[in-house]
Amino acid sequence: DKYILQYNTNDVIEGLKDVINIVGAKKGVIALKRKYRKIVSLINDAVKNEENIETFTLNDFYPSGDEHILVNEITGLVVPEGGIPLDIGILVNNVETILNIRNALKGNSVTRKTISVMGAVKYPKVINVPIGISINEVIALIGGTTVSDFSVIVGGPMMGEVINDLDIPINKLTAGIIILPADSFLVTRSKIPFERNLRLSASVCLQCIECTVLCPRNLLGHSIKPNEIMRSINYKKIEPTDIFTASFLCSECGICEIYGCIMGISPKMVYVRVKKELIAQGVRNPHNNKKPVPNKFIKERRIPVDRLTNRLRLPQYDVMPEYNDMEVIASDVKINLLQHYGVPAEPVVKVGDLVKEGEVIGKVPDDKIGAYVHASIKGTVANINSEYIEIKA
Repeated sequence: DKYILQYNTNDVIEGLKDVINIVGAKKGVIALKRKYRKIVSLINDAVKNEENIETFTLNDFYPSGDEHILVNEITGLVVPEGGIPLDIGILVNNVETILNIRNALKGNSVTRKTISVMGAVKYPKVINVPIGISINEVIALIGGTTVSDFSVIVGGPMMGEVINDLDIPINKLTAGIIILPADSFLVTRSKIPFERNLRLSASVCLQCIECTVLCPRNLLGHSIKPNEIMRSINYKKIEPTDIFTASFLCSECGICEIYGCIMGISPKMVYVRVKKELIAQGVRNPHNNKKPVPNKFIKERRIPVDRLTNRLRLPQYDVMPEYNDMEVIASDVKINLLQHYGVPAEPVVKVGDLVKEGEVIGKVPDDKIGAYVHASIKGTVANINSEYIEIKA
């Protein structure tokens, strides 16, 4: 996002102005971390003559990018439990989304993705690649890894997912790829079985409530208390009580397990499992406090990123990657039919068809929520299945 702002400044600002006009907003705010002084100065200069656009600088804490946190930091308002910023008249968008909106209004589809590739790699980079290129190809593009036995995390270190299949394609939601040694803390922690977490909870949980004290959503006044679910889960039966349904309020940020718990237990893992179980039972979020009151110590309990980086045992990988503006050309892409909210897109092409970059290859029925998908390269449709459409250049 930093590099998108830096190298696409005018388009992002014009896109923000487009959105302001379309939704009838009073003003737009670009939020940046204060530590990125060069980019802050650049954006301040770019918007100094804009009447209804301003910047807001954030301290370096986690999870400052969470939309509920952003809203509270910038406006002092609190998003209702189980709600979204729009419930209080605020729209939050990612920088790249704003850029894509600007491009869409000019008739250009989303066919490429800017991603960061970090960790145990020879050359940490931020690169722009065609959607559908494989993770394996992306790693090769930046020079490969520095270790032979490695694992890949797609997403951030706190909320990302460890994957084993390097042929998985990049999609519109992919923001970062982190390569770590297979025996690293984050990788080994991700492999802890749920049942072991339950046994740990039953045997060593101190009910010290540090997980709740540091929970960002609890600090905003939402009725979620991780320590309570760790006590209740030991009874094994998951029912729609307030303690269990609070799982719908969990943002899955991971602070409770990585920073809060001194015993190595994961309330986040329990919340994720409980949420899935309740949804399977047909239960929906019953928590809807419209006016939560933030904890008076909310700012004092922010988690500094440098401390979190040390806790994750990642300081050696905390570097500024190089921005690479080379044009990445792919010979083969697999375009996921589901890389958005709602239902998967339905193919509107057949094997053997010639397609050009930006052409619609999958549509969503008019009565369903979803998004069209587009060819990211010019080529021939080589394969179609329930998951993706493959195109060869």
